[in-house]
This record gives sequence, structure tokens and C-alpha cells, in this order.
Amino acid sequence: MAQEFRKWLLVQGAVVAGILLVTTGVLWYVRADIRARTEAIRAAQAARAFQLRAVNILATLRRERDEAKPFIPQLESFMPGRDKLISFPRDLERFSRARSVAFGFGFGAETPATEEAAGTISFTLTASGPLNSVLAFLEDLEKSPFIVRLDGLDLTKGGTEYSFASRGVVFFR
Repeated sequence: MAQEFRKWLLVQGAVVAGILLVTTGVLWYVRADIRARTEAIRAAQAARAFQLRAVNILATLRRERDEAKPFIPQLESFMPGRDKLISFPRDLERFSRARSVAFGFGFGAETPATEEAAGTISFTLTASGPLNSVLAFLEDLEKSPFIVRLDGLDLTKGGTEYSFASRGVVFFR
């Protein structure tokens, strides 16, 4: 009887240990599966949040585009057409004569205008004369009807004269 009881106890213990082992394995598997699904849900939520932000930005841009549409012709009228750039060097020459400044000018490469961006033509510009005259020449350039960006500026003194050199672009529609 004691022998049978031991045998029965060992069988019962093995069954309980087997059930515990299987249960532990199933719980580890479920835990890993839950963790993977949680990560997938978080990634989906982040993607959804990004898409929602993108839709909101797009809606705002469309609304602002409609609000700005009546003003676009006015804004474009501020920027000269490509054909008007023929007078750009002449205006610079007129400014230089008015300020008693010697100047040099040359057009460079052109980037055509697109629907999204204005066109540009690069140029080089040099001027020399008394400092006040060179600065007044630059102010005249700034006040001109052309939209200009100077990409660097080199101002050097040579005796009583100052020399100015720059590269830049002039914008057109």
C-alpha cells in the first residue's frame, strides 16, 4: 500500500509539475504575443497621429491658399517678368552715374521660374568709389524695383577709394 501511495503521489506530482510547466510556457508565449501586439498597436497609433497631423496641415494649407488666391496677382506684380530684367544693368548704370561710382556687371546662369518658385538669374557686380558713394549705390540697388539677393559681399579699401564685389541673383516671375 505504501508503494502504491508513493507511485500515485509521484504520478500526481508529475501531472501537477507538467501542468505548471505547460501553463508557464503558455503564459510566456501569451506575454510575448501581447507585447508584440502592443508594439504593433503603438506603431499604428503613431502612424495614425502622423496621418491626422498631415491631413490637418493639408486642410490648413488649402484654406490659406483659398484666402491668399485674391492676393497672388498683386504679389506677382511686385516681381518683374523675365523680359523686364533687360533694364536691370541699365538701372545699375544709372545708379552708378548718380553716385559717381565706377561699376561692372555681368549676368550668369538662369534658373527658369516654375509654379512653385520664382526664376533667378545670377550676376556679378563690382563698384568702386568713395565709401559713402558705394554705400549709396547699394541703397539704390536695395530700393530698386528688382528683388535681389546678394550672396556674399567683399568691401576693400584702396587709398581713398573703396571697392565692392559681390555675386547675387535677381528674381523674376
